[in-house]
Amino acid sequence: MKILILFSALIILNSMFFVYQADLNSYARESTYIKNIADECAAGAASFYDEQAASEGYYYFSRKECPAYVSHMVEESFHEDDNASFDINYYDTYGIEKPAIEVVITLKGRDRFRLPFLSKTTISRAGHYEISGY
Repeated sequence: MKILILFSALIILNSMFFVYQADLNSYARESTYIKNIADECAAGAASFYDEQAASEGYYYFSRKECPAYVSHMVEESFHEDDNASFDINYYDTYGIEKPAIEVVITLKGRDRFRLPFLSKTTISRAGHYEISGY
């Protein structure tokens, strides 16, 4: 009887370990995908700049076109039920040597882990792009 109890406990522990590994692998892939989209959004948004300020020697990002581009990329990259949101941080004030833009994408929604004692409902990743040749 002891062998049956011990064997059942080992089967339960091993199956919990395999479920955890599968969920962690899925979480890592999803997190990497969000990071890649954030990097792509930051790099694409950096190409929209204020032309009037650039003619005066300053590099300012366009506050109108950058959010439109990032919004389009986020809508195309994620499903509606993913509840994706983004935040854009501009580092282009007067006196900054290398202007930069940072895009933070946050996904809220379903629990990423199936085990009852683990819970991760929010994934947030950031992408940063710096204009070094300016």
